[in-house]
Amino acid sequence: PHIVKTAMAMSNLRGGGFIIVGVGPSGTDGLTRTGISSDHLATYDSDDLLAKINRFSSPAVNAMVATVEHNNIEYLVIAVQEFERTPVICRRDGQWPDKQRVFAGTIFIRPTGLVETRTPQTAAELDEVIDLAAEKRAIYLIRMRETLNATGGASVPAAPTAAEQYIAELGKAAEL
Repeated sequence: PHIVKTAMAMSNLRGGGFIIVGVGPSGTDGLTRTGISSDHLATYDSDDLLAKINRFSSPAVNAMVATVEHNNIEYLVIAVQEFERTPVICRRDGQWPDKQRVFAGTIFIRPTGLVETRTPQTAAELDEVIDLAAEKRAIYLIRMRETLNATGGASVPAAPTAAEQYIAELGKAAEL
């Protein structure tokens, strides 16, 4: 359950993130590096792991799974990419043997500066996801317009650039 929720949350982060199996919290320096045993590592099939994550994710989480060795200790690393165009939400309810639950419609995040996965609890936390989605949607629409114009499709008037909008707003402010 932790990997499923964390993968969805990291997909909602700018730049995505890494889940490292074999590293846990510690009271001294913040991390305990135990690694993952060969027997435990053998239970992870990358296709199966991604299928389990995406059973709960909409849209699908893009991730890569690899084994990394550091100081003769093996770790399982899941490299999660940020969402492509639409933030990832949980698409179905689920419960695991350890009583952890997820609910359809939940957006998970990783708050800045905290090592935890949870739902947004402030407007600023939700704004981070919304802002990233708005940027991606704007890029998508610009590319769509360029494609239509390049292929002779319907002519779409160019939207003013940020600089043009700024100059127009300055002109309006000067009139006040």
